[in-house]
Amino acid sequence: MHTHDQESPSNLDNFLASVASLKQASPAPRFDEGGQSLNRGVGVLCPKCQCELQIGELAGCQFAGCPSCQSMLFQQDVFAMLIQHLRASKKDSGIMPEPMDASQLQVRRICPTCTSLFETHAYGGPGNAVIDTCTTCAVVFLDQGELTKLANAPGRR
Repeated sequence: MHTHDQESPSNLDNFLASVASLKQASPAPRFDEGGQSLNRGVGVLCPKCQCELQIGELAGCQFAGCPSCQSMLFQQDVFAMLIQHLRASKKDSGIMPEPMDASQLQVRRICPTCTSLFETHAYGGPGNAVIDTCTTCAVVFLDQGELTKLANAPGRR
């Protein structure tokens, strides 16, 4: 006769336990140029995909990064310092970057901290990337791949 007092875990219980352990063992999201999530939310949503941004770190600089779309939000002064550091640490490949995707200039996004419309424009330094900035909050928002594009762009180091 089968009793319910000391019933062994069901297959469903075993499956749920294994899924939970996988979630705990999942590596932190990675971002351009080796940026790493610290797995701590910042309380604001990604302007691109609406996931909660997490604190990230790259070369000693902190940023807010999206674990879903790998976009990155920087304070402008941190962004300027980081670009200078990344470019100085790389050799000029001499390879011309791909042309800027002009359709990206039509994208409209909202700053996650003040809800103003981002200014969408071509980056003023080396590299063919479209970036989003908020002059009110002094932040720069980059889509996945844009930081690498700017860091690897040919020109003065």
